[in-house]
Amino acid sequence: MTPGSSSIVPTRPPLGCAAVMMEVLRGELRERELPFTQQREAIARELFESTRHLSADDVEALLFERGHHIGKATVYRTLALLVELGLATEHDFDEGFRRYQMKVGAAQYDHMICTVCGGVTQFRQEELETVLGGVLRDAGFEPLTRQIKIFGTCNDCS
Repeated sequence: MTPGSSSIVPTRPPLGCAAVMMEVLRGELRERELPFTQQREAIARELFESTRHLSADDVEALLFERGHHIGKATVYRTLALLVELGLATEHDFDEGFRRYQMKVGAAQYDHMICTVCGGVTQFRQEELETVLGGVLRDAGFEPLTRQIKIFGTCNDCS
């Protein structure tokens, strides 16, 4: 990407990534002496194979469609565990609920959220990264995390 350019970041996981993430999850659970249950596997698989940012309700509905009857509390606990293990990220798009996605690498992405359909588009702009880096350096500030959320209407809903 050239300086000043921006790009829409695809949300599709790399081929085979879900299988790798499942193995990482098994290892993390084994290390913490936590069970790798069928429910945890099904929830994690939905998240790791998704091309969208999923809410707990989304995960529960997808599981139900596939014949899994897993309670919402188990879905919430498993999503929280995946975040705690560093395998998923949690996003608050000011909708009254949180959305989750598989975490791959340390890249920072920003989000455009359609207020009509709820669609989320990730993007990254190098110039923005450069400006924010300069502001943080000048202030002597070490961020833990950051989020840029832009609310509006997507092309399909305009």
